[in-house]
Amino acid sequence: MVFMFLMLMVSACKKPKTEIPPGIISPDSMVLVMTDVHIAEAAVVQKNLNGDTGTVYAASFYRFIFEKHHITETVYRNSVAFYNAHPDEYDKIYSQVLTEISKRQADNMQKQNQ
Repeated sequence: MVFMFLMLMVSACKKPKTEIPPGIISPDSMVLVMTDVHIAEAAVVQKNLNGDTGTVYAASFYRFIFEKHHITETVYRNSVAFYNAHPDEYDKIYSQVLTEISKRQADNMQKQNQ
């Protein structure tokens, strides 16, 4: 009886799974989009592009990313806002983004060393 009560209490404390509403990028897809966004932004910074030039390059990178992932800027912005409002989900996404960036970096280094 005590065991059942404890199990009931533990299950009641679990956070419910976050429902992803229609029009919001799925967490798995968001990982890929955010990975590309971070790589593009790093490219702009690495090229030391400031002012209008940096803005133009960043805008072209964003357009390419949106086309690549078949999303619009509105869907992207709404998804970022949704995940900002759900930090537990955003933390999971960013953890995977960091892993994906590390994998891509290792792949690039391996290709350069061949």
